[in-house]
Amino acid sequence: MFYDFFDFQRRQWDTWLGLARQTGALPPLVAAQAELIRRSIGSSRHDAMTLEDAVRHDLAAPVEIQELASPSAFTRLLGFRRGRGQPRVLYVAPYSGYATSVSSALVASLGDVIVTDWVDARNVPLSDGPFGLDQQVRLVAGLVAGMDSSPILVGLSQSGPAVLAGCLLAHSRGCALPAGIILLGSPVDTRGSAGSIQLWLDMLPKGALENQVVATVSDRFPGAGRKVYPGLCQLMAYAAANPAGYFQTQAGLWGELMSGVSGPYERMHDDMHRLIDVPGELFCDMISRVLRRSELACGTMRVDGVTIDLRQLADVPLLTVEARMDELVGKGQTHALHELAATAERHDPARVRLDIDGGHEALFVGPDFVRDVAPTLQAFIAAIHPS
Repeated sequence: MFYDFFDFQRRQWDTWLGLARQTGALPPLVAAQAELIRRSIGSSRHDAMTLEDAVRHDLAAPVEIQELASPSAFTRLLGFRRGRGQPRVLYVAPYSGYATSVSSALVASLGDVIVTDWVDARNVPLSDGPFGLDQQVRLVAGLVAGMDSSPILVGLSQSGPAVLAGCLLAHSRGCALPAGIILLGSPVDTRGSAGSIQLWLDMLPKGALENQVVATVSDRFPGAGRKVYPGLCQLMAYAAANPAGYFQTQAGLWGELMSGVSGPYERMHDDMHRLIDVPGELFCDMISRVLRRSELACGTMRVDGVTIDLRQLADVPLLTVEARMDELVGKGQTHALHELAATAERHDPARVRLDIDGGHEALFVGPDFVRDVAPTLQAFIAAIHPS
């Protein structure tokens, strides 16, 4: 009911605004406010910037982009290459409610890279089956196995657990361990300091949130009948966790619309509202298995009969990045990987921890990312794969 109601409201607003523009009935102040609402709740996803366009914009340099064969209906697989060699970095983008293109600055900083560009789950037919955490882990394992050389794996936020479990699942099948792992603001060990979302979860009965926010895709879309976590809910969660940042962006765009001059808030607002629906199984698995039970840290995660033991990564170079004011992932949850992936016999590989100012989005966009994160990523990758 929620999904159908909001979809109806969004289409009604688009229709009204279109008619008003045709009749020229909107004074400047009202026009700016109407456009702000359209960009916030309207069907702006139809003309949203693609990952390819966003990377070209952020890179401002020639890049060869190739769409690769994808192993799943839930993702497009894109290769970005600036050099002559094959990509040796695999970036598993988060499937968390935002389009992969919002992390285009991160993609642009990784050099030659293969990226999972997740498909809006509302457009994936039921016949393509479910997509939970196990399916995401299997997908990562298959991508690792298919690369020409042992890759450097990059995970952001929600995708971190799948990156770790996927490379170890591939290793159990005979693949080499990754050349390195980079995690940015990922919930690896949630038993310690909790983020605001986790604190909220702790106040709710188990299953209550899942029952409230998981919706059924309406008949208007190819994925009709599929259970999803609507992208709108992710936006609402972000706005609740960081209301000051959300309203600052809204006010900034309104000012730009009033002046008629595009500025930084237009891109920020576009990124904030570039939403996609997430498979309901994946959302529920992340809540129950990663946030509530912390299966990775406890050593209880099993996929296809394989126990995911992070100690097997003891000799793998690691880079973890945390934001001091992260609204979503608690302090130390990502850095905990260094202790979990360690044994008394390890050979002390390169281990780097970076803490930056700002909130969760500073891990992949904005001045803090450009100044602090991107150079660290590039130095870490260059140390493993010198150009």
